[in-house]
Amino acid sequence: MSRQLTDPFIWRKQAWVFLGADDSGPLFDPKQYGLSPDAPATCCWKGFVVGFSVREGRLYLDELSVYCKNGIYPPINGTEAGPPDDLRMRTYRNLNLELSYSGRIVVGKQRKPCLFGRAFSGPRAYGRISELTFENGKLVDYEDRKPDRNPAS
Repeated sequence: MSRQLTDPFIWRKQAWVFLGADDSGPLFDPKQYGLSPDAPATCCWKGFVVGFSVREGRLYLDELSVYCKNGIYPPINGTEAGPPDDLRMRTYRNLNLELSYSGRIVVGKQRKPCLFGRAFSGPRAYGRISELTFENGKLVDYEDRKPDRNPAS
């Protein structure tokens, strides 16, 4: 199975990777924006890649790359989708869409080398982990965690 594309996450003005959320449904659901994502390839089973950021203590959706088999890509927050890339995904750039998510998000950076190629990897595969807590899109708390030592288990 192919390693899945990761969702970028800008936190503390640094590039991190979105690893998970308490409930990702309310975090971002492309269907709420008229999109019907489908897998463009085995490296992206969910059919989209989301770029998040935290700026001035608020959670934003900055970029969205998505493949819709039906070819329908409505504007999001006044932004049109760009042309298809090599995976036939179209990208909405500079969305600046403020999100009202409430819950915890886990992000990681410094991906560790892994002996086994994994399609999906969690916090153990990263050297640094942060847990961010949001209420209605506002960052209210965060905790830097030490990840488990063994990324191969």
